[in-house]
Amino acid sequence: NIVELWGALPSFKVNEEEVKDGKFQMLQGINQMNSKIKEMLTSSKETIQVLASEKDFMRFYHSGYLEWIADSKADVQLISSSSDKTTYIFDGKLKDKVKRMPLKVKEDLCFIIKDDKEAILFMKNSDDTTHLIAMWTDSYSMTYTLKLLFTYIWSNSKYLENEQNDK
Repeated sequence: NIVELWGALPSFKVNEEEVKDGKFQMLQGINQMNSKIKEMLTSSKETIQVLASEKDFMRFYHSGYLEWIADSKADVQLISSSSDKTTYIFDGKLKDKVKRMPLKVKEDLCFIIKDDKEAILFMKNSDDTTHLIAMWTDSYSMTYTLKLLFTYIWSNSKYLENEQNDK
């Protein structure tokens, strides 16, 4: 009877090429994060998009991430809340690739999107900045959602150079 019932259950065949389960990986500790970020930034072929606060970009600057981004052959777009006193970190190749995020956007957001296929999202507790945790994923829906958010904020932001010329 059990075999007959099992055979009577409907089966749902899914083409594996149509649905690819995304992977998620929690990253803790600076070494684990640096390794994954370096891999993402140095292997990018199409696009690198980063949305981060002034503090995050300063940390990226001191960690060498901005050098990896500047050396990349990919199309780069950066959105920052950096003030005028810290915009020097973008001097050189990145100067015309940075926009300042609108004031209404909360500064707790920080993520990197690589080639519209991978993303790393930093989880922050505003009270504790020493214990950073990040989540890496190649999930299409998660990466696409972050891409939509990035594109919306990018379209509502101004290039740093344009702001300085307006003054």
